[in-house]
Amino acid sequence: MSSLGFSIHYDPSLLTKQADPRSVFIVCSCNTLDEVRSFSRALSSTDSTLVIFLLDSKLTKSPELAKELSKSSFRFFLLPQDNAEFFLCQNLGVILEHYKLKEQTLELEKQNQLLSQQTLQLSQATSQLVSQFEKDLELAETIQKSLTPQISPSIPGVSLAVKYLPASGLGGDYYDIFELEDKKRFGFLIADSKSHGLAAALLSVLLKLRIEELKDRFPTSSSLVTHLSEEVTKIHKREGTELDLIYGILDRTNLTFQFTSAGPLSPFLWRNSRLISFDTSGAPPLGGKPEYQYHHYDLQLLPGDLLFFNTNGLEAPFRSLGVSLTEGLTRTLSSIKGDDPLLFQNELLAQIGRFKENQSDLPDDITLVQLAVNQKAIYLAQSK
Repeated sequence: MSSLGFSIHYDPSLLTKQADPRSVFIVCSCNTLDEVRSFSRALSSTDSTLVIFLLDSKLTKSPELAKELSKSSFRFFLLPQDNAEFFLCQNLGVILEHYKLKEQTLELEKQNQLLSQQTLQLSQATSQLVSQFEKDLELAETIQKSLTPQISPSIPGVSLAVKYLPASGLGGDYYDIFELEDKKRFGFLIADSKSHGLAAALLSVLLKLRIEELKDRFPTSSSLVTHLSEEVTKIHKREGTELDLIYGILDRTNLTFQFTSAGPLSPFLWRNSRLISFDTSGAPPLGGKPEYQYHHYDLQLLPGDLLFFNTNGLEAPFRSLGVSLTEGLTRTLSSIKGDDPLLFQNELLAQIGRFKENQSDLPDDITLVQLAVNQKAIYLAQSK
């Protein structure tokens, strides 16, 4: 039977560790359960990977046989002793193929187990990264919100109303209102990033820091915006990091307002029940065109005027009603009585609230800034 690639052992003491276990098959002929136990104990210390037990026909009926062999760590087949050699010759190919499939299955199980462990480790590492990223986003969101002024400055003869409505996550809007060094002028900055997330937050930080340093060094709104655009162009060269921006300077002594637009953002003026818009088309967003020289517009504000600024997010609520931003603002302003900017703001917030009831979330941040000139504004301003 050696020509078949296996050997028959009747004495367990003859079993030895094989040099190449995958090429050796051991055939054990057993007449009693004790012999099966002896072979089983001996085989447990070998590297044999396939054992064929030739059993007495009576032994195959023993209920203890399956229990005994279930303890073994090797692969085995049970065959009757009668005509064993003929049976092996006829069926060895099937046995070996079955053994091969079992080995492949075992290998696949090992690989699957290893893959499962690696997947679990990767999942845990990914969860840690996501958790840390979410914490970083929360911190960035907190920092971004802290950059906006908590209290609007008091300007004689002028009433202010400001509202910031963030979309979910890190916002793309930023605004600031501040007093200039001469104590006569106030700066108004409203910005809308084309992107959200960390890029927008970093641009907000950049604006805050640079405005603090540069606000008193540039006498006109256009000169400051031009300088900021050059800095943004140098730092942020990737598409999508540009900013739509309005920067205005209010002189409280004579109620003149000078502003510069970078991008499509532009203020609206409500005067004598008429909405006036300003054509600032052609001005690129901040950082959108190297070496571009921005221009400024000068307005003389009058008692009863309402100057209104907004970011791009306000367009969605009006668009859902089938009207343009200009038409929607005209309707809203016409519906309120008096020139209190809070009344106008509250009406806008009510429309935005109805829009959110249908949409659940704002698609973009909304920043609203209203500046109303009181009827006695000239007297109050000059008296200060």
